[in-house]
Amino acid sequence: IADRNSTIGTEDAIADRKLDFEWGAQLGTGLPFISEGAFSFSDLTGQNSFTLDISDENNQSFDMGLFLRASIKDKFFIQSEPRIGFRKANYVLEKSGPVITSDDHTENYYDIHMPMHFGLQLGGDKLLFRAQSGLVLGKRIGGRSTLERSIPDNGYEQNFKNLDMGWQLGVGVDIFRFTVDLRYGGDFSKYGNHMEFYERSADFNNRQKQLNITLGWKL
Repeated sequence: IADRNSTIGTEDAIADRKLDFEWGAQLGTGLPFISEGAFSFSDLTGQNSFTLDISDENNQSFDMGLFLRASIKDKFFIQSEPRIGFRKANYVLEKSGPVITSDDHTENYYDIHMPMHFGLQLGGDKLLFRAQSGLVLGKRIGGRSTLERSIPDNGYEQNFKNLDMGWQLGVGVDIFRFTVDLRYGGDFSKYGNHMEFYERSADFNNRQKQLNITLGWKL
């Protein structure tokens, strides 16, 4: 009897400590928010000066990837989300010198990023509510910009060597296999840290925030 009770107690202890793992695919879109900012610089001759203004029109982002979730005692969870993202940003470039011009420009780039969240959950297999927060680590891996043709002497370059870090918080719901997440987050890194003008890093002295909605399917 003692051995049987001991076995039952061990099984209960294992059940209390068990981890439930889930994974699936995700597709999301985001609406970036950033306060107006400008960065000024001159060309190599010093005869022309430029001011680059951030435009908040038509900025957008899309991403896709996977989510990996470990539930702890059905109340807590840890979730990681390896993703690839596609970003679009718009600018207005003003040139002062012998000729004064003002042109609109677009920059597209791609990144890989990994949100890591810890959260609380309530519900069951059919309907599950979640609240979470965490960090996001990312790195730009490529892109193209119309600024390249407007800055003389190859004065503009995209530098994708830096790692970016940010934060996120949000809520979500699982309905059977379908998942929906709404999140708000921001960057710790300054906006435009990948932009270099005549080997000088852009400094807009502000940070981007973003509202995201993500749809997923458990596999």
